[in-house]
Amino acid sequence: MAHEWETGYAVGQRTWHGLENLIATYPETWREAQHLAGAEWKVTEHPAFYRPIDLSGLELDPVVIPDKKVLLRTSGSPRYLATVGQDYSVYQNEDFFRWWTPFLAEKNVGLEVAGVLRQGRVIFACGRVLGDAANVVPGDEIRPYLVRTSGHDGLHAKSTLFTTVRVVCMNTLRAATSEADKGGQILREIHRGDHLARDTYSQEVADLARRSFAISVEQYRAMARKGFSDLELKHFIVQSLSRTWDEKDVRESLGRPGEDVLRTHELGYGADVHAARGTVWSAYNAVTEWVDHHRGQEHARVTSSFEGQGAAIKDRAFELALAAIS
Repeated sequence: MAHEWETGYAVGQRTWHGLENLIATYPETWREAQHLAGAEWKVTEHPAFYRPIDLSGLELDPVVIPDKKVLLRTSGSPRYLATVGQDYSVYQNEDFFRWWTPFLAEKNVGLEVAGVLRQGRVIFACGRVLGDAANVVPGDEIRPYLVRTSGHDGLHAKSTLFTTVRVVCMNTLRAATSEADKGGQILREIHRGDHLARDTYSQEVADLARRSFAISVEQYRAMARKGFSDLELKHFIVQSLSRTWDEKDVRESLGRPGEDVLRTHELGYGADVHAARGTVWSAYNAVTEWVDHHRGQEHARVTSSFEGQGAAIKDRAFELALAAIS
C-alpha cells in the first residue's frame, strides 16, 4: 500500500488513508506521543548466522557472520527488522520521542502526527510549528512543520527537516524530504556512535525552521504578485505536463490533461481566493492539485504524486514558477 502505515495518531484532521487514531488535542509529553504512535517497543540486537550446505545437500551447523547482526522488535513475538553491519547503532523509539521534550515544554511545536511505518522499520513524527502559519495572500494560508524520522532498517538515517507538507504516511514523508532537500532544510545523521551525545535540544532547530519558512513564504508571495495572461497560463500548464512540447499544443489544444488542469485552475481549491487569481501562484497550485487529487486512480495517483511521473510534473511546475518570478 502507498501509505505503508502500521500504527499512529493524528490531531484534528483525518489523513487521506484514514487509518490513524484521530485525537482532538496535541500530546502534552513525549511519552504520551510515543504511546499514541504505537511505538512503545524496543529494538534488540542478535548475532547473524547462516547454515552452510555440504556437497551432499546436508545442512551443517549454523555459522556466525562476524561483521553482521540482526535487528528484532520486541513487541509480542520478536519480529525481524533488518540485518546490518556491526558498527550500526540502534536509535531506540524512546530516545526518538524524548528528543521533542523542549519543544513540547515551550509549546512552540505541537506533535500533530506520529506513527510507525513499514512494519516498524521507519518511525516518524510531524510537529506543527505553532504560531507561524502565514498567508500568501489573504485567505490562502500555508503552515510550517518540523518533521523527524528514523529507521530500524539499516537504510534510513535520522533526519530532521522543515517542510510545508503535513507528513501522514510513507509517501508524504518522501514528498517532505524531497521539498526539504531542494531547499537545503534537512539534517541527516547516520546510525553510528553515541546517538544521545549528538542529540541536541537546542531551540535553534525551531528558529531555523521559522527562518526557512519565512524564505518559502516570500517565494510564494512573489508568485502571488506575478500575474499571468491566459496565454502564459496555457504555456505554464503545457510545459509542466511535458518535457517536450510544441507551440501548437498551446495555440490549438492543451489536450485532455491540460484542459483538466485549466478547469482545476478555474474551479479547484482556492479558486475563490480573488487575490491569487490569474497569478503564477494560482497556476502552480492548479498543477499540484490536479496531480494530487484528480489525476488517475487513487493508489496509483498517490504513489505517482510523490515518486513517479506526478512528482516530475510538480517539480517542473515549481521550477517554472520560480523562473517566472526571477
